Amino acid sequence: MGERHAMQLLYRGLAQGAALVACLLCLSFFIPSVAHADELSVVREKINTQVEELKVLGEEVDQAQKHAKRLDDEIKQTLEDIDQKQAEYSQLQSSAANMAVELYKDSEDFNLFVVLENSTSMSELMNHLDMNERVLESYVKAVERAAAARDALNVKYSQVSAKKDEQAKLLADLKKKVEKLEKSLADLREEEKYQEKLLSVKQQADVAQAAAAARQVTETFETDTSLAKDDWKTGITTAYGGSSDKSTPNPGETATGTICDDWSVGVAVAMANGPEQYYGRYVEISYEGRSIVAPVVDCGYMGNGYVTFDLQPGVFKAFGCETCDDWGVREVEYRFL
Repeated sequence: MGERHAMQLLYRGLAQGAALVACLLCLSFFIPSVAHADELSVVREKINTQVEELKVLGEEVDQAQKHAKRLDDEIKQTLEDIDQKQAEYSQLQSSAANMAVELYKDSEDFNLFVVLENSTSMSELMNHLDMNERVLESYVKAVERAAAARDALNVKYSQVSAKKDEQAKLLADLKKKVEKLEKSLADLREEEKYQEKLLSVKQQADVAQAAAAARQVTETFETDTSLAKDDWKTGITTAYGGSSDKSTPNPGETATGTICDDWSVGVAVAMANGPEQYYGRYVEISYEGRSIVAPVVDCGYMGNGYVTFDLQPGVFKAFGCETCDDWGVREVEYRFL
């Protein structure tokens, strides 16, 4: 039992060592793209942050504009009230003046000489004079109240106008911040496009280099998938490309720009599964205890995702098949590295 366990460990070490050599050879071409992907992620994170900041600023601008509108309405109403009080004040002032003329010149009841002549006693004279004074005082107080109301409205107008000026300054500052943030965001959008283009070009170059390197690693190595069962999945595979596939040109160009011919080592994934996320990654495919490492370089319809991988000639030939028809449809075990 101990000898069998030791052999299993030795076998596992050899298998993993062979897989590691193949992986390192392929992955050495993929590292630069990862760096570019990180730069793109940083740019996109900045974009998301500034989009949120712009959203908050937009809400602040909206609130400031609503407040400014309320202040405008208040100023308008205050001016109307001032005009009304001013008219009321002018009317009362004119009425008081007219009443004074009437009392002291035209009215016998209030003419001072008539009052003196008709008063039979000092008490009666004082009563007549007091009545005159009260009549005039009532007009004077009405004029004073109208003037006070007008002055209060003028004070209110000054206060509201000052608030409006402050609000206008706040709104102007917020709009400047929005303009600055929008420009920064536009610059980041351009940087994002540049990084996307750079990443795309770099990924295509990396995949092409990886595909070229994979052609040199066409021999399979032993693998016991039961020793790391959690890492492995099962999938259906087909074959394509090369001189045995009459439905594709030989050589033919893949979706990533690499060339597929009779000795290409690569696999295609289903379009339904979003191939972009797999381009440039490497998959170890195991069949009947043998494995080969291949890069993902292409995509296809593949039964709308029913088929996991479409194998290029260098892959199925490594497993001992000469043509696409020889391989046919086979179930394999696989894991992404």
